[in-house]
Amino acid sequence: MSRQSEPGRSREVARIGIAAGATRALSSASLSAFERVRALTRRSGGQGIDIVIVPQDLRTADPSLASELALGTFGLAGAFVDLGGGSPWRVKPPTPQWHDALHGFAWLGDLRAAATPQALMTARTLVSEWLLLHQNGLGEAWRPELAARRAMSWLMNAGLLLQDSDSNDYDMLISSLLTHLKLLAQVQDGALAPEPRLLCRIAAVFGALCVSEQDKLLAAELPRLLDELDRQVLADGGLITRHPGTGVDILLELLPLRTCFAARDVSVPPRFQAVIERLLPMLRHVRLGDGSIVRFNGMPGTQPDRIAAVLAYDERRAFELEAAPQTRYVRLQRRQSIVVIDAGPPPPLESSSESHAGCLAFEMSAGRYPLIVNCGAPGPADQDWRLQARATASHSTLVLGDQSSGRLVREGAVYDRLGVPLLADPVRVESAAGAAEDGAAEFRGSHDGYVSRTNIVHSRVLRLTPQGDRLDGADRLHRLERGGTEKRMTYAIHFHAHPSARVTRARDADGGEITLPNGECWRLTAQTADLNLEESIYLAHLSGPMRSIQLVLRGTALGETEIRWRLERVKASDHRSRRGEPRT
Repeated sequence: MSRQSEPGRSREVARIGIAAGATRALSSASLSAFERVRALTRRSGGQGIDIVIVPQDLRTADPSLASELALGTFGLAGAFVDLGGGSPWRVKPPTPQWHDALHGFAWLGDLRAAATPQALMTARTLVSEWLLLHQNGLGEAWRPELAARRAMSWLMNAGLLLQDSDSNDYDMLISSLLTHLKLLAQVQDGALAPEPRLLCRIAAVFGALCVSEQDKLLAAELPRLLDELDRQVLADGGLITRHPGTGVDILLELLPLRTCFAARDVSVPPRFQAVIERLLPMLRHVRLGDGSIVRFNGMPGTQPDRIAAVLAYDERRAFELEAAPQTRYVRLQRRQSIVVIDAGPPPPLESSSESHAGCLAFEMSAGRYPLIVNCGAPGPADQDWRLQARATASHSTLVLGDQSSGRLVREGAVYDRLGVPLLADPVRVESAAGAAEDGAAEFRGSHDGYVSRTNIVHSRVLRLTPQGDRLDGADRLHRLERGGTEKRMTYAIHFHAHPSARVTRARDADGGEITLPNGECWRLTAQTADLNLEESIYLAHLSGPMRSIQLVLRGTALGETEIRWRLERVKASDHRSRRGEPRT
């Protein structure tokens, strides 16, 4: 896969010191977040358009990809391809996700990290081949969101790509980058779903700062980016999509972009800085004791290295949120026990393509170990589970009549434009949280997700004791309006245990027991409901779906029904019985 550059026509790419003004503007923690690249005069055309900044990629690289490519295979997005000695641009993609990952070029960072001559030459060759094959700006590879990812990947790896490059390769890369920036500047507000649209705005400003002679582009695109950030990042730091992990992805782009402003002696816009300061506390708000992000509304497995990378920039390191009034995630914490509840309705339809029907579901951790979770969202290689993951039964909450509390929408203009099922209902969700007189943390909530079909409202009360050793719950079903014939309806209250825990029947008492890897044991008991141990599937593990167990309270509701249950620690941790670190 290697190809020698034309001799005698190499361009030198070197790191140079940061200007004094930029040095004053940056903290010592952020100085390593970018490299300045020596401006190089184009030998053809004399236009003087160059890459002047190479921002740092905060994502952890995997240098093993270089060995994989040397063996003739290419694994991306959970799928592997045998290249058969050929080019990845010539093979049939095994999945759409593999195609998108390939054309997004994030894997350049993995080859850069390998730092071997073969890996570096492979990276440059693959970029050169792409440039030759995709000059016309047409086809799937030029979808705006892919163009955005690709432009940022090229900029973050420009040092690698331009080292010893000849004039022709250099000019082709610059020309293609300019084409990318022109395309991104043409993206209209209503043309894409919110997340791809924001990505395009970020990439356009990245290019405007990292490529020379782009002052007009910066003047046009920076206000559009700031407006888009304010539309999508709510006042409490959550996203309009209510996806709890998207904030990490946005911070992985915004933090390097912030250093680019300083490197170009451009003041960081106050609105830009304010978004970062909103996102960081929310990230802490939706984490459990093991560091994982709660598995609501499309959240797949947590990548700890990415969270650590962005939290390193959080200077305050303090929780300032309680109920997140816009995003509607409620956090109850007493001592080492943490409970996070989804207490909000779905987002607007255009932002709901990843939303789950998990209203009033909760997740809980005890110390460093997750106890009760939701099934989570599958990774790129397991999209067959996607619809099942969105169902209410895949969440730790009540299901009425084997129906989900939300309704998937497969019609209308928004659906036609996005092409994926959208989530509607519940419409009315009420919640309140606070501290009781005895110091316990309490939550009360209700939703109308079942009203249109059954006329029944689901209400939930959760109470975490001051010592954090017991969670008392009450799920209530009541009719919104009187009259008519009441029908018996089955209900099921799901408690999905994390796969690292062992779930058994209690030997000396009613209920089921969940034993954590450190030996700590929690017991679930209930009134007026039958407790069952049933199979479950945990979709949010980084290695793929895992078998797990859920505890399910089942019964029949007729008229007003209340089910009280208790999840209580009955055995403290036994440090001698540790089975390793928690798996997220």
